[in-house]
Amino acid sequence: MPTHLRCDACRAIAYQMQEFLQKVNNKFGNNLLESQLVDTLDSCCSQSWEEYGVKEVGGELRLSGPGLETKSYFGMLMGGGKWPFRMLQMCHGYLGEIGEEDLHEAFLKDPGNLASFLCNTPGGNCSKRGEKNKRATTGIHDHDL
Repeated sequence: MPTHLRCDACRAIAYQMQEFLQKVNNKFGNNLLESQLVDTLDSCCSQSWEEYGVKEVGGELRLSGPGLETKSYFGMLMGGGKWPFRMLQMCHGYLGEIGEEDLHEAFLKDPGNLASFLCNTPGGNCSKRGEKNKRATTGIHDHDL
């Protein structure tokens, strides 16, 4: 995922995780079996992500789709191509890095604000420091993608 879109992507992924977790918690309650939790978040990450794409907003390219404020802006959405795979890959990266149990625990603490846990913590994709650290440690820059 290009660096300048990682915050939007993180918030979109957090939104989708919230939606999936809310549905399964409504059906089975908050004490999910580990297998239910793993299946739910794996299904979330393995979805098609076809509703997401890039559009120009205020002169800058932004990710747009469900759960993002850019969805309400007028403009042509450039979807398909590499975007669904990039979203899928980033989502699965969070599962491996953070883990299903920690994500579910954060969701239960604040069901409507998983993005704060996932994206806004120090070093997260929506923190300025996180953006600089990710560029420095990965060696990947926007022009490389």
